[in-house]
Amino acid sequence: MKNMKRTLAMVLCIVAMVTVFAIGFADGAHVSSKVSASEVKVGETVTMTVSMTETTVSSIGVTVTAPAGFTIEKGEWLKQGTIANYDTSKNKGAFAPGSATAISGDIFRVTLKATTAGANAKEIKIVVVAKNGTETLYTETASKSVKAICASHSFGSWSVDGNNHKRTCASCGTTETKAHDWDAGKVTTPATCTKPGEKTFTCNTCKHTKTEPVAQLAHTYGAWTKLNDTQHEHKCSCGASEKANHNWDSGKITEDSTCAKEGVKTFTCADCKATKTEKVAKKDHTYTNSCDADCNKCGAKRDAGHKYETKWSTDSKNHWHKCSVCGDVKDKAAHTASGWIVDKDATELEAGKKHKECTVCKVTVATETIPAKGCKHTAGTTISGKKDATCETEGYTGDEICKTCKTVMKKGTAVDALGHDIELQNAKEATCKEDGYTGDEYCKTCKKVIKQGEVVAKGEHNVEITDAKEATCTEEGFTGKKTCKTCGEVTDEGQAIPKVEHEYVDGVCKNCNAKDPNYVAPTEPKPTEPTEPVEPDDGNGLVWVLVICGVVAVAAIGIIIFIVVKRRNDEEEE
Repeated sequence: MKNMKRTLAMVLCIVAMVTVFAIGFADGAHVSSKVSASEVKVGETVTMTVSMTETTVSSIGVTVTAPAGFTIEKGEWLKQGTIANYDTSKNKGAFAPGSATAISGDIFRVTLKATTAGANAKEIKIVVVAKNGTETLYTETASKSVKAICASHSFGSWSVDGNNHKRTCASCGTTETKAHDWDAGKVTTPATCTKPGEKTFTCNTCKHTKTEPVAQLAHTYGAWTKLNDTQHEHKCSCGASEKANHNWDSGKITEDSTCAKEGVKTFTCADCKATKTEKVAKKDHTYTNSCDADCNKCGAKRDAGHKYETKWSTDSKNHWHKCSVCGDVKDKAAHTASGWIVDKDATELEAGKKHKECTVCKVTVATETIPAKGCKHTAGTTISGKKDATCETEGYTGDEICKTCKTVMKKGTAVDALGHDIELQNAKEATCKEDGYTGDEYCKTCKKVIKQGEVVAKGEHNVEITDAKEATCTEEGFTGKKTCKTCGEVTDEGQAIPKVEHEYVDGVCKNCNAKDPNYVAPTEPKPTEPTEPVEPDDGNGLVWVLVICGVVAVAAIGIIIFIVVKRRNDEEEE
């Protein structure tokens, strides 16, 4: 009995597996779909479009199943065909292109209207049956879920959701979430100088509250009072105190200083009005000049006296000794002139010089020039400014001048330019391979290029064409080889000319009599019968056929296995 139970369990498992396999096999991957929106308000419409992979078909059928809360408005085919209809009373449609045709992409669209809102999305199903002639290629179901929501929601009260508040529609379950709408806030605990306060904000919509700290107030201190010589302090009503260094001003002289005693300067704190004093240094003594020994203010004595220079100070009339400290003068007297003293003797060309000086201080008191004696031109002459003539410039014989005084005794004369001695160089005749050159005009004397030559362009090749041949439908042609008869250069190697096309007439080339391999004699076309479109079934026929066949086959296998096992058990019992 145990073996029999195991056998029955195995049979049931196999039947279940085959059933699942059959159903999975029926749901292929040829059909897909899309909807215009995942949510739609009551009273508005949504569309579902079915697409298919490329398949050669002669007819397509669809069956639409609308879920509760939706009604079918219309169905439309998105391809052109001889038959393209949809019956909203039966929720079925048929399409035929006229002959077996490869169809792909969007093929059918159904429009549904939302009539009743619901909390969950509902599934729209479209069964697609593709046929080619009498053969059913596949039956597949496309489905998409769409939720019908209220046109005007019936929201409940707001609830708090972190930084937001939300509410839910009682009819369709739609949730609306918004950020809190905080008011300006109200101070619920005032801040003091000893502790911070608190401010409470309330959402204008859901009345949820939040708090924020209010900054602690600063201390309110009284006036500054002197603490010691370096600091002052002030106190708050809460007992807190603050100390700081005195803020001294720039000070004021309260007692002037003299050259006999120090003065006093008083400084005042700008905050607490405390004061401090500092000594002001004595002033310097006042003297008439650097050599004065007594102070003009207090009569104080000092070591002083004139320091006269040993060097004489002079002007145009007198000389004297000067104090180097205060400039006082002593020993002032008029100059005493000496006789003439010759500084430089006169010559034929240059004047001489002489002067008188004071016999006491040696300063010069008078000067005179001694006239030159004059040149006698007895030393002979020399030539100056001589210049040789060149090809382009004049020459000059030079001036005859006195060797002593450089006076021009006789002017020179101009010498005419020599002119260029022209020779033609670098001339070259042009050929069909190289440029020529007219040549440069060149001076043999000064080695200068007088006139630059010009390039003479090379001549054209004297071309001859050989081996040229026209193309036919049986042989290629040739453009011909081009050769210069003058220099022998090949200017163009020539190219092959492709064969021309045959000229067929009734399957035979009129030029070479070759036969057209693709020629087909014309025949009369036969009329074809139009294909009758097949009305699509409800999409479940093929699935159930496969399931029934699978179940029958598995049942047969199970019966065989059961009989074999039973016999084996009977034998074991005997």
